[in-house]
Amino acid sequence: MRQLDAQLLDTQAQALLDRAQAIAVQLESSPDLFAGLLPPPQLGGINFQSLDARPLLNGECTDWADAAGASNAVWKDLATSVRYMAGRVGSDLYLCVQVDDSQIQYHRPNLGELVFGDHLILYTGTQRYWLRASGEGPFQGIYQLDSGAEALDYTLNGYWAERPQGYLVEVRIPDFVARGNLAIEVVENGIQTLASVGLNAQGRPLRYLQTNDGLQAATGELARADLEESIFLLSNTGSIAAAVVGEQATHSNEPDDWLAKLYELLSAQNFVGSISYADQNGFFDREILQAAEAGPQVLWHRDGNRRLARAYYPLDIGGLRIALLILDEPARTLNDINSAALTRLLWYSGSAFAITSLGLIAYALWLSARIRRLSRATSELVQSRRGETVENVFVASGSKDELGELSRQYGEMLNRVSGYTGYLQSLSGKLSHEIRTPVAIVRSSLDNLEHAVEEADREKYLQRAREGIDRLSNILSSMSQSTAIESAIENAEREAFEPSAILRDLVAAYSELYPDIPIGLEIDPQAGSALVQGSADLYAQMLDKLVDNAADFCTGEIRISLGKEGESLCMSVANDGPILPEEMAENLFDSLVSLRSEKSEKPHLGLGLFVVKRVVEFHRGKIEARNLPDKTGVEFLIKMPAAF
Repeated sequence: MRQLDAQLLDTQAQALLDRAQAIAVQLESSPDLFAGLLPPPQLGGINFQSLDARPLLNGECTDWADAAGASNAVWKDLATSVRYMAGRVGSDLYLCVQVDDSQIQYHRPNLGELVFGDHLILYTGTQRYWLRASGEGPFQGIYQLDSGAEALDYTLNGYWAERPQGYLVEVRIPDFVARGNLAIEVVENGIQTLASVGLNAQGRPLRYLQTNDGLQAATGELARADLEESIFLLSNTGSIAAAVVGEQATHSNEPDDWLAKLYELLSAQNFVGSISYADQNGFFDREILQAAEAGPQVLWHRDGNRRLARAYYPLDIGGLRIALLILDEPARTLNDINSAALTRLLWYSGSAFAITSLGLIAYALWLSARIRRLSRATSELVQSRRGETVENVFVASGSKDELGELSRQYGEMLNRVSGYTGYLQSLSGKLSHEIRTPVAIVRSSLDNLEHAVEEADREKYLQRAREGIDRLSNILSSMSQSTAIESAIENAEREAFEPSAILRDLVAAYSELYPDIPIGLEIDPQAGSALVQGSADLYAQMLDKLVDNAADFCTGEIRISLGKEGESLCMSVANDGPILPEEMAENLFDSLVSLRSEKSEKPHLGLGLFVVKRVVEFHRGKIEARNLPDKTGVEFLIKMPAAF
């Protein structure tokens, strides 16, 4: 692995050196761009950084920003009480000098002296200027003529402002005034120099540092952002003439997981030391210039926890070395390749896991809320007051999933339980009403039998008691039959059957069972082959009870018909006879409800139509009882969904 990593580094180093050579050839083809580097700036010269916007001369220096847009990022200390900023916009140079001074002394024009009190001296390549002010506000620089008289230079202007800790001077200097060399000296009370910058040992101004616009533009055109490279073009003294800093220069590739640390430990370790950049004065180390003396080469450096390849390529024009090209590029090694792949894998896997987990948690919370809602509705139903219906307390869900089906099954079960509960609650009253008459007959017959003397009277009372007992027996038989049908409904399996075939068979049997009553059958051709999903046996028992009920009240004929309306089958059983009372329309299908005469030969508990309704509901249908339009009888209309 170490050999493979070293091979990758060597390949990248050769490609970087070829890239540096190509850039150097392009720059050397325009020698006029390097005119500003001769002579090169000297160490100690003022470094004018490029500004994004032209500062306003108001004595505040709060609107200064460097090329990166960082406000107040270029303050440099000259002494404990003096600091300054230097910037450049186009062809104008700007200086902002802040001095801590508890007793400010302004210039006094009435004294007749060139300067008096606190002031600044500006040294250019050809002239010396004094920056003085009689008070807070704008000012112009002055210089001394050969005759000794003072003169104003209106192109050199600035602003003097007081501060709580002293004063601040902001000044603009055209580059044609500076002439390539510039220095500044801060003088207190007219005699004491507090600090200076840009002066050599002989007191002459040094060449100041600034970005070469032509070289900067040419270098920017040659840079490639996709290579994450940084390009520095240095003068022979190490000052920066042009620079294009890549995006990755400010990022760190510090290994942050065990796999990356393992790759870093096993990788090739051919470094020459930590990498260095320009200091605040704008100069690179002398070691950089010494490395370039060995000719074009690539060295590997440490930059924090990452590896950086730096190519050194001297630029020669006419046999004269005029500049040094430095090209930086982060290492692309086995570590980076594998770490990037592993990072992508972990990122995609982690994202998928997080999204899936959040989805499952949300789904679980949703299901939990629905289950709690179902549980709460069931509890409210259990605690509901007597008389409240299931529909008012429990609302079944309309969802098509398993919980929705469970909710609907709960609703159906609760409806049945509610019906059974209501049935049981009313059973005692209804049974007492039905049983009271035969019991009274038996009791009165036995009482009369006890006092009867004649044999004929005794036989009459015995016969009446037997009839009462038979009536009680029929009541119990009817209740058993109703319970049996209820059980059959609960346990019936659904299957498709043809109602028309059942009607034809049963009507033929009814004609023999009720020979005195004409029974007619009419089947619509569209309904002849239609099917219903349910139980054929229960359907037949339902029809038996409807026909039996019709026969008990019939005074003419019974008419049975089967038709189709939309997706439903409609069966009608109508008979001539007495009509239904209006007050019985709502509870006709309740249990133990009967309209037969109390003197009927057979006892009727009113369970027949109740069973009919239960069978219709089993087939997901609806039943309706209504009087015929001409008020000559009653019709029972049943609608059931057809099966497809």
